[in-house]
Amino acid sequence: MLDVVKLCLAPCCSCFQSPVVREDMSYVFCTKEKLDRLESAMTDLRAKKDDIERELNLPQHRGKQPTNELQRWVHKVGETDEKVTQLLDEYSKRSCVTGPCFLNCISRYSISEKSNQFIK
Repeated sequence: MLDVVKLCLAPCCSCFQSPVVREDMSYVFCTKEKLDRLESAMTDLRAKKDDIERELNLPQHRGKQPTNELQRWVHKVGETDEKVTQLLDEYSKRSCVTGPCFLNCISRYSISEKSNQFIK
C-alpha cells in the first residue's frame, strides 16, 4: 500500500522541488513574510527621503534648487509609498487572507506577487 502512495505522490514531489513552483507556492503561503519585508524596506526608504528633505531645508541650502534627478526620486518615493500603503490596506481588508484560512489563494498570490515586484 505504501508503495502505491509513493508512486502516486512521486510526480507531485518532484514538481514541488522545482524552484519556479516553490516560488509560486511561497506567494500563497508566505504572503505575510513578503509584506513584512516590503514594509521594512519602505520604512528605510521613507527614512532616507526624510533625511534628504531635512538636509535640503537646512539654512545653508535655502535658495538652492535640488537637481531634477533628486526631485524625480523624491516624487517616485512618494508614489511608491502610496502604492505600498494601498497594498497593505488591501491585505488587511481581506478577511480570509489574514488568518489561517487558505481558501483565498488567488488573493494571497496576487498580493504577494505585487509586493515582490516592489522589492525587486
